[in-house]
Amino acid sequence: MREKNDNWIVGDNLSIGACVENMCLRATDLGIGSLWIRDTVYVAADVAKMLGHEAMELNCALALGYANQNPKQRARKDLKDTIEWYDE
Repeated sequence: MREKNDNWIVGDNLSIGACVENMCLRATDLGIGSLWIRDTVYVAADVAKMLGHEAMELNCALALGYANQNPKQRARKDLKDTIEWYDE
């Protein structure tokens, strides 16, 4: 959660993202599953009210827990299939 404030800049949100990524990586090191939930816009007001912080804004959420399954990683596209280069 963060203060509702016009002084927030893109870099502040990037810092939050870096923090959440490090939390996910550490959780993995500890054998804990994690899910970064960015799209919280539909529940933000309810979560703020539930936590008693209605003056604040929900930026993202992180679900943590022990996984009950370990699926194989899905196939990834080759880099050449995901990037397009344009010459001027």
